[in-house]
Amino acid sequence: MNKVATCVNRIIRSILLLIPVTAVGGTNPASQPARSVRFMGIEDSSRSTVFVIDATGSMSTKFNAVRSGLTEAASELSSAQSFNTVFSQMAGFATLSVSLLPATEENRIKLRTLLSRVRVEGATDPLPAIEAAFAMHPDVIFFVADGDFPDNDLVQRRFHELEQGYRIRINTIALMTHGGDVEFAGVLKRVATQSGGAFREVTAESESGH
Repeated sequence: MNKVATCVNRIIRSILLLIPVTAVGGTNPASQPARSVRFMGIEDSSRSTVFVIDATGSMSTKFNAVRSGLTEAASELSSAQSFNTVFSQMAGFATLSVSLLPATEENRIKLRTLLSRVRVEGATDPLPAIEAAFAMHPDVIFFVADGDFPDNDLVQRRFHELEQGYRIRINTIALMTHGGDVEFAGVLKRVATQSGGAFREVTAESESGH
């Protein structure tokens, strides 16, 4: 990713963190009742949800299961809920929108289109995607990763910093591979615990579930 694009991404994320969010094409999510949302074995209650998904090279053999789980989770959302998805990529992140979107069939189609176009490649730097998700001010974030980060302590610290002033519950899912990284799972468990969310380990061989 070139320096100009990196700077633009950072400026956009900084601005978004200051803007109160209303779902694009809908009403303020805070005015809607919380409803069930299920993803990869974790169930929560939420009016607005952002799914943050690792879409870097190590996910190449696991992304189909995550794609299936995400499509199913979105299909079960009611029209009173809002959502978005942010994919962590080598070149920053890819997302449906800078804001929350109402869970309409039109937006579910947009999600499926984006899922078909996401390229799973490159190294992991989840911070841009994490910051973009917090900028949308959802009730709940689901965060999926499958290995150690360049700086595990920095990722945990950044989550903690972003949580200050926001009541966002973070559910984390560690996709485990036999003989693979393990330290990141501890990071994800601590992130979930400190926010009041849930943590789950999923082996690469198991089904994604919802």
